[in-house]
Amino acid sequence: PSDESLRAMVRAAGAKLLSLGVTAATDPGVDDRLLSVYRAMDAAGELQGRYNVMRLAPEEAESEAMSEWAPPAATDRLRVDTAKLFMDGGLSGATAALSLPYRHADTRGVLRYERDEYAALCRKADAAGYRVATHVIGDRAITTALDAHEALPRIAKRGRLEHFGLPADADLRRASRLGIGVATQAIFLPELGANFCRYLPEDFPITPYPIRAMLDVGLTVALSTDAPVVVDERPLAGVAAAVRRLSG
Repeated sequence: PSDESLRAMVRAAGAKLLSLGVTAATDPGVDDRLLSVYRAMDAAGELQGRYNVMRLAPEEAESEAMSEWAPPAATDRLRVDTAKLFMDGGLSGATAALSLPYRHADTRGVLRYERDEYAALCRKADAAGYRVATHVIGDRAITTALDAHEALPRIAKRGRLEHFGLPADADLRRASRLGIGVATQAIFLPELGANFCRYLPEDFPITPYPIRAMLDVGLTVALSTDAPVVVDERPLAGVAAAVRRLSG
């Protein structure tokens, strides 16, 4: 898409968010081209609302790309101070990294990094001045990320885990002890819950998106929508989903 198409996309998203009463949002994973559009729109006073924009980190642990990033910066409308990494995929696509095989396929999902590779990327993001936000859904991905953060306590306290879909009890407590934040999606339960029931191993020992348990161990928890992955991005729909916990 052209730069003007990207600007139109950001404008349309901003208008939709404002129609829902949302004045601040996170765009969690933006490449350099779209980031330049955000910055140009901010400089021109075109942003509707406030945006926390996460830069996509390079995929290879040996990459030095983050050393060339401009320092983190924030204006009244645009914050850019976080690097986004992906440890695994999603439950609905059978690519979230599980400790047991999926019910409908001979796979345990995709673990993109081993502990040391992931830790190396976290250190490079930190050296560039950026916080780290990591997509983790499956229990195997969560454990691997937390294994790395055990040796990176300062980075953990500045960071966040996106989704945190299937945390084992021990990892719930460990995440709380490390002080890492969690952004999770209760709205997945009514919108994607049928897939979870269909794909997760029978008698899988972890409840998907256990938000009450996250709060009980003292985690700092934010609800988000992950829109446009879900249809209903109304904030109160996510709150209702967290309370009701009904699958679609």
